[in-house]
Amino acid sequence: MFTFRKLALPRASVVFKTLWRFAAERQEVFFRRLQGEPPPWTADAVMANYRFTNAYRVLDRVSQFLLARVIYHGPQLPEEVFFRIMVFKIFNRIDTWELLVRQVGEVSWRAYDFVQYDHTLTEASDTGSRIFSAAYIMPSGKSIFGD
Repeated sequence: MFTFRKLALPRASVVFKTLWRFAAERQEVFFRRLQGEPPPWTADAVMANYRFTNAYRVLDRVSQFLLARVIYHGPQLPEEVFFRIMVFKIFNRIDTWELLVRQVGEVSWRAYDFVQYDHTLTEASDTGSRIFSAAYIMPSGKSIFGD
């Protein structure tokens, strides 16, 4: 049995305020880039010199491709949409999706053929093509911390 307690309201702190300032400025950087302004898009030295994901993940190039070319392109039956999303997200790479479309045609649960997909992806990998994105890989920190 679960016991529910009322949680205390969050208290504003230096960390909380810093996080929101960072998120707001990160979004402003996105808008400046989108409007075609030349860099630097911020006076913040860290944001100007390092890459960060968008404040809203859906705004990145790969997520936009997923929406426009994977989710809403093809039959809208739930099992077909789910299959396309899962295939795309396993690799999370536009080039891999486009390779599959070129080689197997419509990516579809109804027409799925393991042997054909396996052959296409194995051949691409064996010839040196990257088929996976590093988007979800968390580096160990070895290059910075030494172990």
